[in-house]
Amino acid sequence: MLKGGIPLEKDKAKQELLEHDFLCFRDTRTHGVKALMNWFSKDSIVVNEKHRPNTVGEKDIIKLFESVYKLDSYELSWEPFSADVSDDSTLGYTTGKYSKKYKQDGKLVNQIGKYVLIWKKYDGEWKIALDIANK
Repeated sequence: MLKGGIPLEKDKAKQELLEHDFLCFRDTRTHGVKALMNWFSKDSIVVNEKHRPNTVGEKDIIKLFESVYKLDSYELSWEPFSADVSDDSTLGYTTGKYSKKYKQDGKLVNQIGKYVLIWKKYDGEWKIALDIANK
């Protein structure tokens, strides 16, 4: 069936991705880095700021996020606002806005920006394949 020329399955997959993005945030806020990694694929890539090389693979991504979560008074929130999926619903993305706060040298740092998560189906389950954020 079609809804406005778009297959209902594609609409369902888009909504599913938005829900996954939200659940990823909820799990991370409640349970930290280990919960976050449940949403990433084993070979995910995190695109880092400036000229730092990308972080690739579960082991290095865990190290990266653990170092970030150890920052003094660290708080992270994000909110997805759009999603799209490929016609075969095996690849998709979510976009949204984020906010992070922490103390550095006794001063409060407040960063806001946007992000894109590229999601890929692995054995029928959505996982984050690529994480990109800007500030």
